[in-house]
Formats: sequence, structure tokens, C-alpha cells
Amino acid sequence: MKEPMKDSQIAEKKSRKIRVALYLPLGKKRHPWQGVGGAEHRLCSIFSRMDRERYDIKVVIRGYNPEQEMKGFLEKYLTSWDMVKYVGSHFALMNYLIRERFDVVCFDDCMMLTKDGIIASCIARSKRLMMFVTVPYASWTFKKKWHEIPMLINVLLSNHLDTLYPDTKDILGRRFPKKQVSVTPCTLPMMSDYLIKRKKERIIYFAGRLVPEKNPITFVKAVIEIQASLREHGYRALICGLGEQNKVLGQMIAEAHCSDIVQLSGLRKMDEIAPFARVFCSLQSEENYPSQALLEAIASGCYCIATNVGNTSAIVKPQFGCLVDLDVKQLSEALFDCISFDASRWDYIEASAKQFALDNFSIEKASSHYQAIIDKLVMN
Repeated sequence: MKEPMKDSQIAEKKSRKIRVALYLPLGKKRHPWQGVGGAEHRLCSIFSRMDRERYDIKVVIRGYNPEQEMKGFLEKYLTSWDMVKYVGSHFALMNYLIRERFDVVCFDDCMMLTKDGIIASCIARSKRLMMFVTVPYASWTFKKKWHEIPMLINVLLSNHLDTLYPDTKDILGRRFPKKQVSVTPCTLPMMSDYLIKRKKERIIYFAGRLVPEKNPITFVKAVIEIQASLREHGYRALICGLGEQNKVLGQMIAEAHCSDIVQLSGLRKMDEIAPFARVFCSLQSEENYPSQALLEAIASGCYCIATNVGNTSAIVKPQFGCLVDLDVKQLSEALFDCISFDASRWDYIEASAKQFALDNFSIEKASSHYQAIIDKLVMN
């Protein structure tokens, strides 16, 4: 049985800075942006804004693209790039973590990519915080049965589990009763970029990877369904993102003769779109909570139409949005309704959405949350 720490040991731990590593393995991608998404933006923002008097934070990135390329995608979410340690191989990553012997190493739920960091952390005797950031793993569902084995090893080698999705806390708690499980507060990095009052244009937009689980095809079908009404009210639809369904979406738009009001915009900076748009559609199959694109739209004062799945109802409220089934008819009806709102209704929507974001999406809540977990890990 492990002996409790003496008072002198406790005092020593409280007096020195706690050394923390946030490990982000980006994997091998043709384009650097493919390895960076909402989770990386959110975690960089949270950890870089922890109390620097109390914590010595290092963001450890293992990537295959040149460091300067990755810097362009992540620097704005960090208080300083100096806090980043960039390595280009498994060996360099493991060597660094073993040599530095951090008090706590934090990593997400990548099934295989985090293995090198977990092993190195065990060798260095660092405490390990595993953060579930994907719905299937947090709900402990796997496309292939064998995937459960490496994920199980990751969990068993972790000292604390943290999940992004409130309704998965009990799932993880029941499966791993000896593990402490917590829920991350909802967080929007760079929220001030979206809260700024802008002149709203008649724009409906979709933002995300153009892949089946995001359902951009459903969005385009719904827009085509009401294209005459959109033209009548002076609206246009933007599809922001890239992915495997890019080509088929282009064909659908061309065949429906609506390229005048529907545009495939490719990758766009959301702070140049969301604050100026009126309507946002988040149509994921399993979970919209806490989609960064959805949080950005709420903070921008957009009317948000989202699929009624998972924890989505926690952040899409009737004052500024509505929930629909993943159904073209329901979506087109919701779009048809909102384009007829009068000016006073739009003012109310914008004010309500922005206030909700201010009340619920702050970085400070999430930073305090992780600080409390890290303190507990170090003191035990």
C-alpha cells in the first residue's frame, strides 16, 4: 500500500511549479490543416491560459509537416509559441518526455497516435490525464471490435479520465469504476473575435469537413428545395470546408441550377464568415456538442439549426435556434421559417445567442477545471 505523503512533501509540492505537458500527435497528413481541428484549437487555448505562476506548461506536438506550417494553424490559439516543443518522430517524442519527467502528461483519445506518449509517460513516472474528445470513444463504441483493445490499454494506463460529452460520464464511470471521470466545460477559443457586433448579411452557412457524418448533402438538398424562396428573400448559402463529398456537392449544385445562390467556399476563416451571417446549420449524425463551428455561430449571434442528437439541446436554445431530425424536409421547413423573421426577431436572436455564449463558453472555466484535476493528480 502506498504511504501517504508527509507534511514536508506536501509543502514542497505546493511551493514549486507543476510541470505539465499537453501532447498533441498530429499524424501523417498530406495537408497540415487536416491534422488540426477544434480539439487542438480548444486544448491549446485552455492550457496556454492556465496560471503561469503555478504551472509550467509545455505543448508538445509531434508532426510530420514543417514546424512553420503548423505554427500558422495553431499560433493564434496560444499565448506564445515559445511554449511549444515540436518533434518530428516517435523516438524524439519519447526521448523528450522521458528526459523531462513532467509531473502530468495530458493527451486525447487517439487510439494509436498517443501510444508513444503514454508509454514514455509511464517510464518517466508522470501522472497521465486522458481526455476523450470524440463521441464514439467517449461512449465506448467501436467500428471494429479489435479497436477496443488498444483503447482499453490507454485507459488502464491513465490516472484520470476527462470527457467532453456530459452524457458519456456515466458510461465511462460504469465501465471503469476505479477511475475518476470528469466532464470538460464547454469552451470557445478566441470568443471575442465572434462577439464583436457586425452588420448581418443574408447568409446561411454550413461549416465543417465535407464528409458523410457531417451531412453536407442534406444541407444542399434542403437549400435546393427552397431555392425560389431564398432568391425571393435575397439569401445565399455558403458551404465552408473541404472533404470527400466536395465533387458530388458541386454536381448537385450545378444540376439544380442554383450556383447563383449556393457556393462551395472551401476552407474559410470562420471569424470572417460567422459574425456576418444570419443562419448556421450544424447537421452531424451523432453529436453537435460542443462543435467549435456551432459555438462560433452562437457567439456570433446566428440563428442555429442543428440535428437533435447527443447533447446538442444543451447549447441550442429556442431563443436563438431550433432542433430538427436529420431530414431534408424538416431542415428545409426550418430554413423557410427563419428567412421570414422580421428585424426585431433578428435583433432578439443575436442578443440572446451572444449572451448565452458569454455565460457558458469561457476559457477560464475550462482552465480552472483542468488545473483542479492536475492539482489532485500531483498531490495524490
